[in-house]
Amino acid sequence: MSAENEKADPWRFHKSINQKIGYQTDLNEYSIYVMSRSLSYHENAITTINILNNLGWIDKELHYDFLFYGLPKAFRRMSKWTRPHSYDEKDVELITDYFKLNAHRANEYLSILTKEQVEEIRKRTTTG
Repeated sequence: MSAENEKADPWRFHKSINQKIGYQTDLNEYSIYVMSRSLSYHENAITTINILNNLGWIDKELHYDFLFYGLPKAFRRMSKWTRPHSYDEKDVELITDYFKLNAHRANEYLSILTKEQVEEIRKRTTTG
């Protein structure tokens, strides 16, 4: 990776914090939210991130320093971010019609309802 591309990569801060390689001095692209979010999925970093969240007034440099010096070295501290679960469009439409909901609420209902309950709703709404 060229020096220009590495400078534009915001994840270089994440690598620097995890592997303790290359203290970063140029924090123009540093995002407090992204670093807090990406590190908060790990048990050994959650308390540190919680402390930083309570100190919402600190600037980027203090945030980076706190993580760089406060977290232990870890090579595999990266997990995938959770994504909303998507359901079958027919099931979403069924729930929106049956309960008179919007699609977002119907997805929440589908996360609670069992398959048997959805099939029962389907039977109740079937005409003919």
